[in-house]
Parts: sequence; C-alpha cells; structure tokens
Amino acid sequence: MKLPKLRVCIATSVAALLLAPASVAFASDEPTTPVPSVSNISADQGGLWSDDAGVVPTFSAAVGFMGRAALPDDNELVTMPDPVLYSIVSQKVGQPTLTRGGLRQLATLKNPNSGITDLTGLEYASNLDLIDLSGNPITSIEPLRGLVGIRQLNVSSTQITDIAAVASMPIINYLQFNWTTVADLEPVRGKTMLWRIEMAATKVASLDPVIGLNDLLELYFQETPVSDITPLADLTKLITLSAPNTEISDLHPVAGLPKLQIVNINGARVSDLSMVDTWPSLRQVGFLNQRVTGIPVVASQTESTYRTTEATTAPFTMLEDVVLTASGSATTTPEGLTIWADIPADATGLTSKISGDPLPGSGATYSATLTYPLTRADFTNADPAEVPIGSASSFQFTVDANFVNGPFSLISGEVPGLELDASGVLAGTPTEEGTFPLSVRRTDAYGNMIDHDYTVVVGKAIVVDPPVVPTDPTDPTDPTDPIVPPVVPTDPAVPGQVPNNETVTSGASLATTGNGTPSLTAAGAILALIAGAAVALVARRRVVPGK
Repeated sequence: MKLPKLRVCIATSVAALLLAPASVAFASDEPTTPVPSVSNISADQGGLWSDDAGVVPTFSAAVGFMGRAALPDDNELVTMPDPVLYSIVSQKVGQPTLTRGGLRQLATLKNPNSGITDLTGLEYASNLDLIDLSGNPITSIEPLRGLVGIRQLNVSSTQITDIAAVASMPIINYLQFNWTTVADLEPVRGKTMLWRIEMAATKVASLDPVIGLNDLLELYFQETPVSDITPLADLTKLITLSAPNTEISDLHPVAGLPKLQIVNINGARVSDLSMVDTWPSLRQVGFLNQRVTGIPVVASQTESTYRTTEATTAPFTMLEDVVLTASGSATTTPEGLTIWADIPADATGLTSKISGDPLPGSGATYSATLTYPLTRADFTNADPAEVPIGSASSFQFTVDANFVNGPFSLISGEVPGLELDASGVLAGTPTEEGTFPLSVRRTDAYGNMIDHDYTVVVGKAIVVDPPVVPTDPTDPTDPTDPIVPPVVPTDPAVPGQVPNNETVTSGASLATTGNGTPSLTAAGAILALIAGAAVALVARRRVVPGK
C-alpha cells in the first residue's frame, strides 16, 4: 500500500536545496542554526516531503549535443519493442525511425505513469542524465546498465525487484525506488555523490551499503524491515532521517549528528530518547506511536487482573526532567502497584499508553503503546491419590514454572491430621475417614493469585497380617511334624531286657504286675522283638564267608 502523499511544511532553506538545480545543490551549505522550537510530524504522514513522489528536481542538461561529433554507428537502427516508449523517445529526439545517433541526443526521460513495460533500446541513450519512470509497470532496469551519465533516477511504484544496474552509474546522486520489492541496497555502495535516497515500502533490511556515502543529506526508508541504523553513525552531513513504521529501536548510533534537522520515526520501536538534546539543528520530529515491548508477564488463569510493582514508564529512558504519563487500562495504586483489570480471557498482551515531551519546552511529543506479552499460569496437579487413615502421607501442589515465586495457602476446607505449608506440601497423618474438598491458593510476589479446588479422600486403615516366625535354617526338623521318641535297642541275648537298668517310657512303658514284677506290655514286646531281629541281622552280615 502506498504511503500518503502529503505536503509538509519544511524549512525554506531545505526546500530551496531540493528544488534547485543539482549542480547548485551540491555547492550550497545546509543551515545549522538551531531553532528554539520543534514541530511534530503527524503520525499519518508518509514521510516524503514532496506532494508528488514522482517529482524529481529539474536542472539544465549538462551536455550540449548540437556540436557533438558524429559516430560511425549513428545511423544504425535501434530495436525498441515497447510501442509506448518508442513513441515517446521518437517525439523527444525528432526521429520517426530511431537510430543510435538519435538515442544519443536523449538527455532526460520524464514519463511517469505512461504504461511503459520494457526499456529495451535505451542502452544506446548514452547521454541520459535524468530519468523518471515511476508508476510504469516495468520489471527491469537492466537496459540502463552502463549509462554512466545518469545522475538522477526515479523508478518508484514499478515492478522491479532489483537495482543492480545502479552499480554501473558512477555519478548518480539522486535515487528513488519507493514501493517496489527491491531488497538489496548493495548497488549504491561506493556511490559517494548520492545526496538523497528514497526506498520507502521496500524489502530493504540492511543499510550497510550507505557506509562511506559522506555527502548523503536525506535518507527515506519508511515501512521497511530496517532495525539497525549503525551504518549512519558517521554521516555528519545528514539532514533528514525518515524512518516511520520501521523496526528501529535504538537511535544512539546517530546521536550527535550536527546537521540533523528532521528525525521521523513515527510507529517505530524507540523507548530511549535520552540523546535528543545532541542534535543542535533539530527542527522536526516524529516520535509518535512507538511500539514498545515490555518484559513478559505471567498472570493467573483464574483471575481477570494482573498486578506488578514495575511502573509502566519503567522501560523508557528520557532526559532527566522528562515526565511521562500512563493512560489506558492500567492504573497505579498509592502503594505503587500497577494493576490491569478486566483482562479478556483470550488476551495475549497487557497494554498501556505512554506520552510526554521528550525535549521539555520544545513542543515535541512522544507517545508509545507499551505491550507486555501475556501468558497464563495454573495449578498443574490432579487430585491426590486416596490416603489411608492413620498412615503418614505427603503431597506437593505445583503451578506453572513461570509464575513468580510466592506462598501456598488453604482458602477453605481441611483434612483432619493434614497441614498445608507455604511451600505447597500437604502432609501429616489423617485421623478421619471421608471425602474432603479443599480450595488451594498460590500467591506470587506481586499479589497475583491462582485458586484451584481439590478433593482429598481418606480411606480405611491398612490391615497388617502378623509376622511369620522363621525356623532355624540349621535345624532340619519340621516344627509341624509329630515328635517320635527314639527306639532303645535291647540286648539280643536277653529277650525283653531293658539295658543299663533303664526304664522304658512313652510307647515302651512298663506295666506292673500284681506281684510287683515289671513285665512288657504287648506293644513293648513287639518292639523288643523287632529290635532283636534287627540286631541279629546286623550280626550275621558281619560274618565273613568261609571263616
């Protein structure tokens, strides 16, 4: 979209400089006397001074052609496929049929918005000095390559994508290619006669090629992605810096430029104007509608307000006596809190309007929209697992990591036997079964609060079985087996005798007869017989055969 083409009231001396013949303009000195007041460039102003961006200052042709010596190829015909261009050039040189000699008579070509699409054939116009082809749907200026006499060129509002041919124009001093898709400024490197460059609404992102263009007076690059103006630091003759709606955030590289009269950065990203008093020739400023980004903030997911102890004017740096005021949705409390209220649930930023006079008493105005990128924080836990009554338990509540540190607290509810500490740990030994609702709060360092409801279930006590006593691993006896008394062998020579005068107990107990003589019971007799048989068998096995 084209920038508005509005007439701007400027210093008479500067206007004279622009409208004078180019040869005179270079010889004149720019005014350096400071003025007592500074006027503001309105935010809706495009930044170009002229009311017609296609106008190029006029001048007298520097070369006379009447006395030019004829060249051998003067009568060779020229191919110029664009009928509109052919007709225009034919009328200018007075030749219905164009020749190379006729093209060499062409000094100026000022035909904006004429429908020209192709410049083929102009490569023979070796004496072209001034060209204004703005507004024509041309896609290339390559036919102009090698035309070393070109001093002023305007190809704004065309369909060109590069200005590579400019590299072959050693004395070019005025260049416009506004509202094109040109992205590379490299062809102007070393073109030390350039005093004005206009490249508004292009894709140029780097100003590095202007380093060393020490005669540069005016530079217009509004609505471009340029963010760094360090290449302008040594351009001490610079009068105009017009860069509205760019990505510039730092003006310090041009601090102290003695001739700087116009600084237009409306709609840029500047928050520091502490160098504004280093421009003694300053007359016009555009410091409006700056886009300033503050530190990211993390607000509560459950609140529609945000509080901070940082003043909304904190990101700005101005001269010592400058007072900035804030307005909009943010308010400041007597305690020093800045509060945003009624924040929409889908908001991605918090904003505040800032304004003030960056140069007290000058009449200059600074304004900015300050935006704090906004994200939301919430608790990250689900409900705790069921807790058995009488068992010690501990549960850690957590919130999103970017939420500023602060304590946890219990808003409502309780679990008998459990306590919540400031670090968010719910711990203790529950003393009552049941389901217990809790409302937990996390408060950050600024007083922002996240609330979350939880349910804690206390279940039955854990039943513990009695421990099993293990047996001695060295005792092979199974404690569950019945104890069988040992069998006491008898002397095989005396059936029924109890050896060593021992008495038989348990299953081999003796029965007492009527006369007091002990006798074996039937069971005892059987056991004695079995034992005697076993002893006899062993004795026989010990007999060696044949002996």
